[in-house]
Amino acid sequence: MWYPVGSLVGIHKNDWAISDSPLAFHEAGQWYPIPSWCRQLAAVGQNAATCVIPPSSRLTTVLVLPILNYAALWLAVGIVVALVKKETDDPSSYFNYLSSLPCGTPATYSRRKRVLKGALMGTTEIEGERRLRLRLQGEAGGNLEELISESRAYLVRPLTTSPVPNLPSHQKGREVVGNERFVAQLLGHEAAEKLQHVTVRNCVVVGHSDIVRHEALLRLRVPDQDVEGTLDDIVRIQKGTFQPYRTELCSRLTESKAPPDVVLFNGARAFIDSYWTVRPTRSIVVLDPSEPLFEDALRGLQAEYAQQAIPNPAVQLPTVSKIKPTTFLTRKA
Repeated sequence: MWYPVGSLVGIHKNDWAISDSPLAFHEAGQWYPIPSWCRQLAAVGQNAATCVIPPSSRLTTVLVLPILNYAALWLAVGIVVALVKKETDDPSSYFNYLSSLPCGTPATYSRRKRVLKGALMGTTEIEGERRLRLRLQGEAGGNLEELISESRAYLVRPLTTSPVPNLPSHQKGREVVGNERFVAQLLGHEAAEKLQHVTVRNCVVVGHSDIVRHEALLRLRVPDQDVEGTLDDIVRIQKGTFQPYRTELCSRLTESKAPPDVVLFNGARAFIDSYWTVRPTRSIVVLDPSEPLFEDALRGLQAEYAQQAIPNPAVQLPTVSKIKPTTFLTRKA
């Protein structure tokens, strides 16, 4: 058996950022309080995403559950909520990054619940304040630019793999699909705006993509406010180039993209097919003992620990009653 990290301790309800919200889910025409295991899984995801780990190491959290249904999504809820809350309020570093990109770099810009395409054109200064120049219209439209302050720069996302955009003379943009009112009730308005308008690869779920996408439609409600939404409103699954997202679904992981904050392997097949391709810095592996490849996945995890384990890791993840993750650190090659 691999070496577990830290002591087995209970988790306080306030350790989860939205634990105080009395969420209910809809099934067969009725509303029911969400089960405690949903919050417990979210707490595991939160801690896996935010705990401090030593440099040059990998963190792997393993959960063996009686069934995989909804597990990946509630883990993703904890990951996304924790990282949205953790995002820095100091915009200078991101503004400087955007300023350093070559003129003409394609970008998207979220404005008044719509996403516009544009091109970064450097910076300018107005009354001592730096502004980002974003061109939104082509020559026929007078090369119209918007000047964006540091505090609003997070609404701009470069598309470094896309060609230089052919900007129109006028554009209405594409509507941002989401439920900001519902998310604001859970997380607050600032976090809800970031979740709604900013793309960050907080989580990639590998395996059972069609099932997870369907499960994300689960209806949720905050009973005392009578505000409704879905799981997808929180985890923000990728739906296209112009829709901001936080969670990506795939059947197999590749090295073609920048690594996400956390990789979630949903089932034994997903782990066996993809883990050693990327060997992510932070990952969660969810297994079901009834899976045909369950034993193979366990042997792979045991081998990974035996070959690369750090014997005295300076990291602890709290376990949760009934849901007891095993967590270990391995050295990066």
